[in-house]
Amino acid sequence: MQTPFVVPPLGGIVPINFRLKPVLQTATQTQCNQIGIESQPLRESTVSAPLSRSERRHSTAVALACLMFSVIFLTCVPALGFAQNTDVQAETRWATDKAFQQARHRPFSISWQAAPLRDRIGQLARQQGISVFLDRRINPRTPINLTASNVTMEQLLLQLCDQQELGFCRLGDTFYVGPKLTAQRLLISSASASNAGRKSSKALLKKAAFGWPDLTTPQEALNALIAEANLELENAHLLPHDMMSSGNIPPMPLDRRLRLLLIQFDLGFELKRNSRTVVLRKLSDLPATGSVRFSDVDLSLAEYQEVKAKATGSRMRRNKRSITITGPVEELVMARDFIVKSFSPSVPADGDQQFTLTVTSRRSAILAAIGKQLQMTVDTSMADPDAMAEVVSLSVKNVSLQKLLDRIVADCGTTCSITNDKIVVSSATDSATND
Repeated sequence: MQTPFVVPPLGGIVPINFRLKPVLQTATQTQCNQIGIESQPLRESTVSAPLSRSERRHSTAVALACLMFSVIFLTCVPALGFAQNTDVQAETRWATDKAFQQARHRPFSISWQAAPLRDRIGQLARQQGISVFLDRRINPRTPINLTASNVTMEQLLLQLCDQQELGFCRLGDTFYVGPKLTAQRLLISSASASNAGRKSSKALLKKAAFGWPDLTTPQEALNALIAEANLELENAHLLPHDMMSSGNIPPMPLDRRLRLLLIQFDLGFELKRNSRTVVLRKLSDLPATGSVRFSDVDLSLAEYQEVKAKATGSRMRRNKRSITITGPVEELVMARDFIVKSFSPSVPADGDQQFTLTVTSRRSAILAAIGKQLQMTVDTSMADPDAMAEVVSLSVKNVSLQKLLDRIVADCGTTCSITNDKIVVSSATDSATND
């Protein structure tokens, strides 16, 4: 079992600002403005004599060279945007199909303290191999304080969304996190939208992965999806201008990829009858009722009866390891949450526990976070206070608890020992005396 304490990379995207200066300071301000070069106007005192014919030719050549560079650069940059798409998609191989089912039931533990939401969710998703799509309307820097032990990805997302008043839902082999109403809309529309696509066009059923680089606009992403299926777009103006952070999602039908992109702008789409034209449309109010089928459900008969008793306004049908419920949206969400909470993941024995930790903090704070996560007492009364207050940076992966503790207190004359549910931290001299 892995217990990630992950610190995001320092900073994010660093924009590069530069000024291109001509070799000779003889290009006019008009020439510079035409090719996008920032230039300071020449003072009269800098020109002491008229330029010769060769110097004028050199100056013109420099200006033309800069102009050609600017045109080529501006022409190539848009084309390079989705050329990077392959690299973005290859960055993470998400679990799909059976591997996804195994990954979504795999338990893990986390301890986040004032952690930025996007960085932590992204780091955890990559570690677990489970795609998590964060809606653009969610502040990626929202600080998260959350501790969870032996939970699945769905159970963690449920805790996170309850804490932050967000919503989540599963869409194929991806989990969506965003505003509550949007998550509810996706929850009840996943089946109906696919059925509509199946009746309209086979192009909407084609499965493929999709990735986009940083600063991609929604229009660029949408055009790439439309072009992939040789479709046409009628009213792209409904999609506002924006810049998207890089990301990628595992293979899923085109209709789901379109829906995942457009729903962030409260937009949907439909395919014109007997044509290959996609028409964007503004979403109407959330329907009051819906129908959802939950697969791979492991509820006991008593638990199923409990859900049924709570969902008084819904019709429920159970079939082996699946449950279909039709009724008010609130009851669909309640049933989903009950199923998620009731699942008991298989937890390995303590001796098999493996921990992953990437952090920069005070030793005392790291040890306290570990103790809180594992529900163990941490005793530092016999440790050197200066050593405990020292800020350390470390990164370990898949190590035992003892090795993790040894790395935290390495090179400070301190040792850690584990006794039942207690971690004792003491100076090396004290340990030797006790021995």
